[in-house]
Amino acid sequence: PSRRLRATVSSPIAATRMENYLKSKGMGQTDFAATVGTTDRTLRSFRKTGRVRRDILDSIAKHMGTTKEALLRLE
Repeated sequence: PSRRLRATVSSPIAATRMENYLKSKGMGQTDFAATVGTTDRTLRSFRKTGRVRRDILDSIAKHMGTTKEALLRLE
């Protein structure tokens, strides 16, 4: 039987990449949260813990102009 995917993704690397993206664009966390469709608190928690819901990570990647897999890739 196939297993369900977890609802959350844990990736400190993706959180760091998002943070670097915000700095490079000069965009505030609150503005980006509104663009992504989540709250400032959720993004603040993601930056701190590296954990976020899978659907929010998909939206973050989309609005950064990349894919979820590229955000999660180790480099």
